[in-house]
Amino acid sequence: MKLPESRLYVPSRRAAGCALFGGGATLVLCLLALNNLARAPLSVGGVASVLWLGLVALYTAGGLVACGGLAGLARGALHLFSRVEFVGLNGAGDLQHGFVLWGQEFTLDSAPLGSLSSVRWSPGQASSMTGEDMDDWSVTLWFQGEELEPRPWSDSPWLLGSQGPGRATSRVGERLVAFLRRSGCGLRRDSEREYLVV
Repeated sequence: MKLPESRLYVPSRRAAGCALFGGGATLVLCLLALNNLARAPLSVGGVASVLWLGLVALYTAGGLVACGGLAGLARGALHLFSRVEFVGLNGAGDLQHGFVLWGQEFTLDSAPLGSLSSVRWSPGQASSMTGEDMDDWSVTLWFQGEELEPRPWSDSPWLLGSQGPGRATSRVGERLVAFLRRSGCGLRRDSEREYLVV
Protein backbone atom coordinates (compact mmCIF):
# COMPACT_ATOMS: atom_id res chain seq x y z
CA MET A 1 0.00 0.00 0.00
CA LYS A 2 1.39 3.39 -1.03
CA LEU A 3 1.20 5.98 1.75
CA PRO A 4 1.49 9.76 1.38
CA GLU A 5 4.88 11.17 2.24
CA SER A 6 5.10 13.45 5.25
CA ARG A 7 7.89 15.28 7.08
CA LEU A 8 8.61 16.89 10.44
CA TYR A 9 11.24 19.63 10.11
CA VAL A 10 13.33 20.82 13.06
CA PRO A 11 16.10 23.43 13.32
CA SER A 12 19.66 22.17 13.49
CA ARG A 13 23.06 23.63 14.33
CA ARG A 14 26.19 21.69 13.48
CA ALA A 15 29.89 22.41 13.96
CA ALA A 16 30.68 23.31 10.34
CA GLY A 17 33.41 25.75 11.39
CA CYS A 18 35.21 23.09 13.41
CA ALA A 19 34.94 20.63 10.53
CA LEU A 20 36.34 23.16 8.06
CA PHE A 21 39.21 24.02 10.38
CA GLY A 22 40.01 20.37 11.11
CA GLY A 23 39.78 19.36 7.46
CA GLY A 24 41.90 22.31 6.36
CA ALA A 25 44.55 21.63 9.00
CA THR A 26 44.66 17.94 8.01
CA LEU A 27 45.06 18.87 4.33
CA VAL A 28 47.89 21.33 5.10
CA LEU A 29 49.69 18.74 7.24
CA CYS A 30 49.30 16.12 4.48
CA LEU A 31 50.81 18.52 1.94
CA LEU A 32 53.70 19.22 4.32
CA ALA A 33 54.22 15.48 4.80
CA LEU A 34 54.27 14.91 1.03
CA ASN A 35 56.75 17.77 0.62
CA ASN A 36 58.90 16.28 3.38
CA LEU A 37 58.83 12.88 1.68
CA ALA A 38 59.84 14.40 -1.67
CA ARG A 39 62.85 16.20 -0.11
CA ALA A 40 64.21 13.53 2.23
CA PRO A 41 62.39 10.20 2.07
CA LEU A 42 64.94 8.24 4.15
CA SER A 43 65.17 10.72 7.03
CA VAL A 44 63.43 10.66 10.40
CA GLY A 45 61.05 13.30 9.02
CA GLY A 46 60.32 11.02 6.07
CA VAL A 47 59.37 8.16 8.40
CA ALA A 48 57.17 10.51 10.46
CA SER A 49 55.53 11.71 7.24
CA VAL A 50 54.78 8.14 6.15
CA LEU A 51 53.25 7.41 9.56
CA TRP A 52 51.11 10.57 9.39
CA LEU A 53 49.88 9.82 5.87
CA GLY A 54 49.15 6.22 6.88
CA LEU A 55 47.12 7.44 9.86
CA VAL A 56 45.12 9.83 7.67
CA ALA A 57 44.55 7.06 5.09
CA LEU A 58 43.39 4.66 7.83
CA TYR A 59 41.03 7.28 9.27
CA THR A 60 39.64 8.07 5.80
CA ALA A 61 39.14 4.38 4.98
CA GLY A 62 37.34 3.88 8.30
CA GLY A 63 35.08 6.83 7.50
CA LEU A 64 34.28 5.40 4.08
CA VAL A 65 33.38 2.01 5.57
CA ALA A 66 31.33 3.52 8.42
CA CYS A 67 29.36 5.75 6.06
CA GLY A 68 28.76 3.10 3.42
CA GLY A 69 31.03 4.56 0.78
CA LEU A 70 31.92 7.91 -0.73
CA ALA A 71 28.30 9.03 -1.18
CA GLY A 72 27.53 8.41 2.50
CA LEU A 73 30.71 10.22 3.57
CA ALA A 74 29.78 13.18 1.36
CA ARG A 75 26.24 13.27 2.84
CA GLY A 76 27.72 13.23 6.34
CA ALA A 77 30.03 16.12 5.48
CA LEU A 78 27.21 18.15 3.90
CA HIS A 79 25.06 17.51 6.99
CA LEU A 80 27.44 19.73 8.96
CA PHE A 81 26.32 22.76 6.92
CA SER A 82 22.57 22.18 7.21
CA ARG A 83 20.29 24.30 9.37
CA VAL A 84 17.23 22.03 9.04
CA GLU A 85 16.79 18.32 9.75
CA PHE A 86 13.76 16.16 9.16
CA VAL A 87 12.15 12.90 10.16
CA GLY A 88 9.77 11.72 7.52
CA LEU A 89 7.62 8.89 6.33
CA ASN A 90 8.15 7.85 2.74
CA GLY A 91 5.54 6.28 0.48
CA ALA A 92 6.57 2.75 1.49
CA GLY A 93 5.95 3.47 5.18
CA ASP A 94 9.62 3.73 6.16
CA LEU A 95 10.93 6.36 8.54
CA GLN A 96 13.65 8.56 7.11
CA HIS A 97 16.08 10.87 8.87
CA GLY A 98 17.88 13.52 6.88
CA PHE A 99 18.61 17.18 6.34
CA VAL A 100 17.80 20.01 3.98
CA LEU A 101 20.57 21.94 2.22
CA TRP A 102 20.21 24.32 -0.74
CA GLY A 103 16.50 23.46 -0.92
CA GLN A 104 17.31 19.77 -1.47
CA GLU A 105 16.50 16.93 0.95
CA PHE A 106 19.27 14.42 1.70
CA THR A 107 18.46 11.17 3.53
CA LEU A 108 20.97 9.96 6.13
CA ASP A 109 19.12 6.90 7.48
CA SER A 110 16.00 4.90 6.72
CA ALA A 111 14.23 2.21 8.74
CA PRO A 112 10.83 0.49 8.77
CA LEU A 113 8.36 2.32 11.02
CA GLY A 114 7.78 -1.00 12.83
CA SER A 115 11.42 -1.15 13.94
CA LEU A 116 11.09 1.98 16.11
CA SER A 117 11.24 1.01 19.79
CA SER A 118 11.25 4.34 21.65
CA VAL A 119 11.60 8.11 21.50
CA ARG A 120 13.32 9.95 24.32
CA TRP A 121 14.97 13.23 25.16
CA SER A 122 17.59 13.61 27.83
CA PRO A 123 20.60 15.65 28.90
CA GLY A 124 23.95 14.86 27.34
CA GLN A 125 27.40 13.93 28.51
CA ALA A 126 28.41 17.39 29.75
CA SER A 127 25.39 17.53 32.08
CA SER A 128 26.12 14.01 33.33
CA MET A 129 29.75 14.82 34.05
CA THR A 130 29.14 18.15 35.82
CA GLY A 131 25.89 17.27 37.57
CA GLU A 132 24.39 20.51 36.26
CA ASP A 133 22.18 21.30 33.29
CA MET A 134 24.60 22.31 30.52
CA ASP A 135 21.92 22.87 27.84
CA ASP A 136 23.07 19.76 25.99
CA TRP A 137 19.73 17.95 25.72
CA SER A 138 18.94 15.92 22.61
CA VAL A 139 16.04 13.98 21.10
CA THR A 140 16.79 10.40 20.07
CA LEU A 141 14.88 7.73 18.19
CA TRP A 142 15.82 4.19 19.24
CA PHE A 143 15.30 1.15 17.03
CA GLN A 144 15.23 -2.60 17.44
CA GLY A 145 18.30 -4.43 16.18
CA GLU A 146 17.19 -5.45 12.70
CA GLU A 147 18.69 -4.08 9.52
CA LEU A 148 18.69 -0.32 9.08
CA GLU A 149 19.52 1.30 5.75
CA PRO A 150 21.80 2.78 4.50
CA ARG A 151 23.84 1.69 7.54
CA PRO A 152 22.63 -1.88 8.18
CA TRP A 153 25.18 -2.50 10.96
CA SER A 154 24.06 0.56 12.91
CA ASP A 155 22.16 -0.02 16.10
CA SER A 156 22.85 3.45 17.43
CA PRO A 157 19.97 5.93 17.78
CA TRP A 158 19.09 8.75 15.43
CA LEU A 159 19.79 12.15 16.95
CA LEU A 160 17.23 14.68 15.77
CA GLY A 161 18.15 18.35 15.61
CA SER A 162 20.74 20.07 17.75
CA GLN A 163 21.63 19.77 21.37
CA GLY A 164 20.06 22.57 23.36
CA PRO A 165 18.16 23.63 26.46
CA GLY A 166 15.79 21.09 28.01
CA ARG A 167 12.64 23.14 27.39
CA ALA A 168 13.32 23.59 23.66
CA THR A 169 14.34 19.95 23.28
CA SER A 170 11.17 18.86 25.07
CA ARG A 171 9.08 20.81 22.53
CA VAL A 172 10.90 19.07 19.65
CA GLY A 173 10.34 15.70 21.35
CA GLU A 174 6.62 16.34 21.82
CA ARG A 175 6.31 17.46 18.17
CA LEU A 176 8.07 14.26 17.10
CA VAL A 177 5.76 12.09 19.20
CA ALA A 178 2.69 13.85 17.73
CA PHE A 179 4.08 13.37 14.19
CA LEU A 180 4.74 9.68 14.78
CA ARG A 181 1.26 9.15 16.22
CA ARG A 182 -0.29 10.84 13.15
CA SER A 183 1.85 8.50 11.03
CA GLY A 184 0.25 5.46 12.66
CA CYS A 185 2.86 4.63 15.28
CA GLY A 186 1.40 3.62 18.66
CA LEU A 187 3.35 5.34 21.44
CA ARG A 188 2.69 5.32 25.17
CA ARG A 189 4.37 7.56 27.71
CA ASP A 190 6.80 5.58 29.85
CA SER A 191 8.27 8.53 31.74
CA GLU A 192 8.31 12.30 31.55
CA ARG A 193 10.84 12.16 28.70
CA GLU A 194 10.35 8.77 27.06
CA TYR A 195 7.71 7.16 24.86
CA LEU A 196 7.70 3.44 24.04
CA VAL A 197 6.19 1.87 20.95
CA VAL A 198 3.24 -0.35 21.79
